[in-house]
Amino acid sequence: MKKSKKILKINDIIIEEDAYPRSNWSWQTSYDYAESLRAGAKFPPITVAKLDNKFYLVDGRHRLEAVKSLNKKEKKKEIYIQAEVLTGLNRKQMYEESVMRNMAHGRQFSPYEKRLIVVKLKSMRYSFDKISTLVQIKVDKLDDFTTSTMSSSFTTGNPIVVKAPLKNNPVVTEEAIKAQGGISAQNQVMIFKQANIILENDLLNKDNETVMCEVAKLKKYLASVKFKRGKNNG
Repeated sequence: MKKSKKILKINDIIIEEDAYPRSNWSWQTSYDYAESLRAGAKFPPITVAKLDNKFYLVDGRHRLEAVKSLNKKEKKKEIYIQAEVLTGLNRKQMYEESVMRNMAHGRQFSPYEKRLIVVKLKSMRYSFDKISTLVQIKVDKLDDFTTSTMSSSFTTGNPIVVKAPLKNNPVVTEEAIKAQGGISAQNQVMIFKQANIILENDLLNKDNETVMCEVAKLKKYLASVKFKRGKNNG
């Protein structure tokens, strides 16, 4: 494997499951990074791997999104980022390198993401000892760690990972709202403030069909709301 430094266009960097282990990224982390950059902070270059004349993200999704949102807010058409470029890796090696680097720093992998990684590494014929080293889970705990939330695809029969049970999931659900008799005004303010941060800083994941479906629903609901004029809304 060889390493070099290069300035790349963000649009030329591909984020692909076969090369990048994070199932999602935290808009809050990217927002915090963007604010730090705005204040003059310096971050290490992101890491990409060059394969077939294409650049695949290996490490640095939150830094990439931070630079993207910061430059979009400043209305720059072409957005560039400094990257460490790895060459000489195949797809399997790219994924392994990404797992190691993302385990070492940045936002910690969630248990769900770790389970996805374990399942993928098993499918790539990695030994249990190697998987244990990569995800930092004892060998004798690997099976229990993954099978507790494993299911199988009805159509293919292949193993799939499901998220933790509802009682362990902090996401606000319709069932939780009904059980608690609604959401307090304070919590509603917090939710809408978070939504505003996402929209104002261009952190909306427009490539995600589910996200955009929820945005469309929100837009529809807001169009039907009759706002009262008062001290806070003129």
